[in-house]
Amino acid sequence: MKIEAILRCITLAIALTISTNIVSNVAATAATQSSRTMENPALDKVFRDALGEYPYDVKLFDNPTLRQRLIRLLGQQRYDMLVEYFQVETPIEYGDGAYHTFGCQAHNCGFTEFEILYYPEDDNLCIRYRIDDNESIFMDKSTYISWPNQTL
Repeated sequence: MKIEAILRCITLAIALTISTNIVSNVAATAATQSSRTMENPALDKVFRDALGEYPYDVKLFDNPTLRQRLIRLLGQQRYDMLVEYFQVETPIEYGDGAYHTFGCQAHNCGFTEFEILYYPEDDNLCIRYRIDDNESIFMDKSTYISWPNQTL
């Protein structure tokens, strides 16, 4: 009887140790992936919370986190132009690992237009910036990106 009780205790202790190690490993893996893939969780949250919405409706460019990143990437003058001419726009979508939205100047799409991509996994904000048919690409990190085909 004592042997059975001792064996039950040992079995329980082993099971608890194994389950604790599994939970610890899962938590550690999740934390590592989260910290590695989410250098800027605030910007990811900005886009995630606006998913399916139009940038104007959610006041996307009024968000201080995004505004700061855009100004750092584009400079104040280009940022002001983007905000002024982001008039005809698409809802914020997510696909192929990136958030995406597109906007252009009313009655001038194709010549004055902007595309915003944000890759949360590597915290890469990318802007395709076209004014009067002169196009520039701005990226936080110089990695290969895939621009969606967009036509308005």
